[in-house]
Amino acid sequence: MIIKLYRMERSAKHATIIVFLISALFAAVSTVLSYFPLPGMWELSYVATIILSAIYFILPIIIFLEEKLAKSKIKVKESEEKYRLISENANDLIAILNDKYEYEYINEQAYLRFLGYSNDQLIGKNVWELVHPEDVERIVSSQQLSTDGFQDVDGEDKEELRIKHKNGTYIWMEYTSKVFVSSEGTPKVIVITRDITDRKKAVEVLKESEEKYHSLFENSPIALMDQDFSEIKRYFNHLKASGINDFKKYFDDKPDEVIRCMSKVKLVDVNRKALEVYKFNNKEDFIIKMNQLREGKGNIMTEEVFLDNKMEMLSLINGDTMYESEIVTKTSTGETISIYAKTSIVPGFESTWSKVIVSIIDITARKLAEQRLKESEEKFRTITEQSFIGVIIEQDFMLKYINHQFSIILGYTSEELFNWRISDFYEIIHLDDVDRFKKLIDDMTKGTFANITNFQFRLFKKTGEVIWLELFSRKIMYKSGSANLIFIMDITEKRESEQLILEENKKLVELDNLRGELITRISHELRTPLTSMYAASQILLGSNQEDSIRKIMPYIEISHRGSTRLRELVENLLDTSRIENRKFELKYSNVNINTIINDCVKELNYLADNRQITLNVNLTMDVYFKLDKYRFPQVVSNILSNA
Repeated sequence: MIIKLYRMERSAKHATIIVFLISALFAAVSTVLSYFPLPGMWELSYVATIILSAIYFILPIIIFLEEKLAKSKIKVKESEEKYRLISENANDLIAILNDKYEYEYINEQAYLRFLGYSNDQLIGKNVWELVHPEDVERIVSSQQLSTDGFQDVDGEDKEELRIKHKNGTYIWMEYTSKVFVSSEGTPKVIVITRDITDRKKAVEVLKESEEKYHSLFENSPIALMDQDFSEIKRYFNHLKASGINDFKKYFDDKPDEVIRCMSKVKLVDVNRKALEVYKFNNKEDFIIKMNQLREGKGNIMTEEVFLDNKMEMLSLINGDTMYESEIVTKTSTGETISIYAKTSIVPGFESTWSKVIVSIIDITARKLAEQRLKESEEKFRTITEQSFIGVIIEQDFMLKYINHQFSIILGYTSEELFNWRISDFYEIIHLDDVDRFKKLIDDMTKGTFANITNFQFRLFKKTGEVIWLELFSRKIMYKSGSANLIFIMDITEKRESEQLILEENKKLVELDNLRGELITRISHELRTPLTSMYAASQILLGSNQEDSIRKIMPYIEISHRGSTRLRELVENLLDTSRIENRKFELKYSNVNINTIINDCVKELNYLADNRQITLNVNLTMDVYFKLDKYRFPQVVSNILSNA
C-alpha cells in the first residue's frame, strides 16, 4: 500500500510540471506572433490559439486533480502515520528484507522490546545471522532456500525458529513471510514475527505431561483402559429427546438395549497391566475381544458382567461421574477372576464422555483370602461356641468378640457385654483382686507380657454370686490390628475342692499329731495295768505252795483288774475311732461312785507302793450318779495315775 501511494504521488507531480511548461511555451509563442507577424504564421497562430484554448480548458481539470492529489497526499501521510504507529506499537516484529535477506526496515520499538536491537544494529544485517544454526539448516533444507538470496516473487512461508536476543540467548519465534516486488522492480520480503516462548513452553509442558501420562498409564501397576463413551452419550441424549426418562425400566423391558449401548463404547487404549490381568498377548487381540464382549459375544461375558454394565450405565445417566463395583469375570483363557472396577469420567469431559478411564484391580487373591478367613472365622466361631471355656477378643479396650459361654459365666447377655469397655469390668471384680486385675490389663496394654497364664481372680456375677475365674491370654492379629485373645474358665468348684483339700490336709496333720499323742497315751495307759499284772504274776510265781489261797487271792484280783483295765483301754481305742467317725455314744446308767473309786484305788496300789505313796479312801456312804460305768473309771484312773 505504501509503495502504491508513493508511485501515484510521483506521477501526479510530473503531469503538473509538463502541463505548466507546455502552457508557458504556447503563451510565449502567441505573444511573439502578435507583435511580429510573419508570412504564413496566421495558420500557426490559429493552431496555437486552439491549443491554448484546450490548455485553458484542461487546466482547471489539472488543478482539480492536483487538489485531489494534495488531499490524497495528506491522507497518505495520515495513513503512513497510522501504519507507523501501528507498526511501532505492535506486539509483532515487522521487517522488510531485500533479496539478500538483509534488513531494510524494522519496527524499532518492537525489536527493542523483544530482542533488544535498534535500527542501527539491524539495518543492513543478514537475518540468518540471528537465527539459531540448527533452525537455519532445517529451514533452508525444508524450503530449498539459499542463504545468499532468493528469486521467487510469489513465495510465502510460515515457520517456527529461534532468534538470538541481544543478550545472547535464543527466543522461540514464529514468522510469516511474503515476497513482493518493490517500486524499483526488485524482490523484497516482508516478515512478521511474534514471540511464542510461552506457547512453546506450554507445548513442551503439555508434551512432557502427555509423555508422563502415557508412561504412567502404560507402566501403572493398576490395569487401565482408556475409553470413549461419546457415542453412547449421544445415544442417551437421543433416547431422552424421544421421551424416555426411566432408563431402569427401559433396560429391564429391553435387555438387548443394554448390549446395544455397550457396543457403542470405543476402547481407545489399554496398558500392559490390563493385558496381564485378562491374559492377552497384545492390545489388538484385547480390543477385538472387548468389542465382542460389548456385543454380547465371547467367553468373557458373564451374567454378572452384563448386570454390572447395566448398573454402570444407569449410574452415568443419573449424573454420576464415577462408578465402582466388584464383579466376577473371565480372562481370555476362561479363568474366573474377581476384579474391582472403577469407571471415571475425566474432568472436563463431563458433557461429552469422550474421555473415560476404567481402572481394574485383580482382587482374586484377596477374595480367596477373605473366603479362607471367613471359613476360618466360622470354624473358630463353631469351636468357641461349643466350648465350655469363655472366649473373648479384646482390641483397643473394646470387646470385639464374645462367645456364648462367656455370657453364661458372667450371667450377662452378649448384647449387654458388647457395650462394655475393659474398664467396665473393674466394677464387678472382687475388691481384693481389682488392683491385680488393673495391673494385668496395664501389662497387656504395654506389651510387657505377650502371653498371660493362670491368672486367678474373683468376680461378681450379675446375680451377685462370687465366682473364681482363671484367665489365659495371648497376642493375635485381628482385622489388621493387634488384639488379645482371652480365655476365661470358671474355677469356682476347683477352688472349693482345693479349699476342701487344704482343710482335709489340715485334719490329717491334726490326726497325725493325735496319733503321736495316742501312742504316748496308750503306752502310758497300758503300762499301768501291765505293771500291776506283771507284779502280781511275779509274786504268784515266787510264792510257796504252802502259802494259803487266802494270801494269793489279792494278787489274782489285781491281775484280773489289770486285764479288765487292758480290755477297757482297747475299748478306749475303739472309742477314739468311733469319735473320729462320729459313731461314739455314751451308755448311761446309775452307778455307785464309791465302788468305782475304790476299784480304781485298788488297781493303783501297786503303783503307789512302788512310789511309796499311801492312798487313803474315806467313803462312808454310797453315792449314785448317772454315768457311763466304763468311761468314768478311765477318767478316775487317769487322774490318780497322773497325780
